[in-house]
Amino acid sequence: MTGIFRQYRTELRNIFILALIVFAVPYLPAFADLALTAKGLIFSAAVMGSFVLAMVVKLYFRILVLRITKEN
Repeated sequence: MTGIFRQYRTELRNIFILALIVFAVPYLPAFADLALTAKGLIFSAAVMGSFVLAMVVKLYFRILVLRITKEN
């Protein structure tokens, strides 16, 4: 059973992301109204900042792992 998940990991991830997008579509107009307020702008900036921070940390650890495997 785990072999099936391992084999189709990328496809399952893409299906999961697509399902999240489909479930989020009805909330987009309400989020657009919220984004035009001061609280919404602060929230949007926080989400974008945390996304950038997460990508930087992910890149840092990938480089760190590559260096460790290169030394060994």
